[in-house]
Amino acid sequence: MKTNRTDQRMEENVEFSWDAPIVLDYDQNIKRKIAGYELLHDITGRLMESAIDTSRSTNELLIIGAGGGKELVSLAQNHPFWRFTAVDSSKLMLDMAKRRAEESHIMERVRFFQGTLDQCADGTIYDAATCLLVLHFVQGMNEKRQLLREIASRLQSGAPFFLASLNGEPDQAVFEVQLTAWKNHMLSQGVSEEEFAKFKNSIGQSTEPISSEKLYSLLEECGFTDISRYFGSYLIDGFMAFKK
Repeated sequence: MKTNRTDQRMEENVEFSWDAPIVLDYDQNIKRKIAGYELLHDITGRLMESAIDTSRSTNELLIIGAGGGKELVSLAQNHPFWRFTAVDSSKLMLDMAKRRAEESHIMERVRFFQGTLDQCADGTIYDAATCLLVLHFVQGMNEKRQLLREIASRLQSGAPFFLASLNGEPDQAVFEVQLTAWKNHMLSQGVSEEEFAKFKNSIGQSTEPISSEKLYSLLEECGFTDISRYFGSYLIDGFMAFKK
């Protein structure tokens, strides 16, 4: 896998760097931008709890784009027998995740890896994986395919996989309708017109959304089955699937 964007999330413009100090405000900013951000993580955790094979004494979970620590803490809070590998290429973001893990007293259950997933070669086969708000930053269908295949190769047969991303075809009228409504939501949450303009201009530049239909087919192609949509918020969709 050659992409270096496998752990990036919602950028504000094409020049944005996940190693710039501005990322320290990521947690508050993302909550203002994505309607249902907390709900996405709550539903993901509840589905994970229902879908994961708990017959093992411990379960190993893989988190792609773990910087900030939201997924990590949300999933670990009520599951003392889950262990985690948290992957992110941004040192600042991963340091944030480490601080949140330390505050939540789960450090002993987490392995942190700074880099891309293909560089994380510890040989672990995981019981579940998440990739939330990441895939739209991976540009090119081949690169998206490589990332999903890389994830699939690290999962047990039957393991659940949770994916959320910005989806849609920017040249379709419905995309603009959704984006306008999303803009109104962001503005109501304190996002400035300038911030939204930067976000909108990043679509097709630093982000590359694809339609939900194409994503569904891509998941099947990369070794996943029983795919279902479990979350929707304007142009953000969440999918659950299982490794064949």
